[in-house]
Amino acid sequence: MRRQAELRTIRETPERTSVKSAPSGTRETLPATTFERNILSTLHDMERMMEETFHRPFFSMTPFRHLLHEFGSFGEVTPTIDVFEQGNEVVVKSEIPGIKREDVNLKVVDNNLIISGEKKTEEKVERKDYLRVERSHGTFNRTISLPEGCDFDHIKANYKDGVLEVRIPKVEGKGVEKQIKVE
Repeated sequence: MRRQAELRTIRETPERTSVKSAPSGTRETLPATTFERNILSTLHDMERMMEETFHRPFFSMTPFRHLLHEFGSFGEVTPTIDVFEQGNEVVVKSEIPGIKREDVNLKVVDNNLIISGEKKTEEKVERKDYLRVERSHGTFNRTISLPEGCDFDHIKANYKDGVLEVRIPKVEGKGVEKQIKVE
């Protein structure tokens, strides 16, 4: 007797975890615990990091970044990012020197802050007289996964001296548990 392997698809919402089993196609809905949400969130983050890693050009990976200067124009603009909590805010700082304020774009999609833009070249220069080329230009796109409880309606962003600072207030009372009396 041969047993079929059961395929499971897990779909998460903030309150419930839905498990779809195949081949029968039945759906079982269970309350999602904080532990389950944390695991699913971690798995989602790991999947996103793997996707980002394998969809970037080979030479932009951190261990090979020093080779960019040796090969000249393979470089791409990749801003560095710090994310931390300060008081009742989440703060994102990104170094993007040489980029004009009007060339920086910010948007929030789901619980992700997307920083994108373009570092433009001001003049066309022949490379044959250069002994070394270390400046890069081009477009960039960074996606930062934000913690739960952010107030996206009151985000403030400031760009000064090549540093972008984004401040996102945290919503008070988010995730608070309350007992409800059944009558």
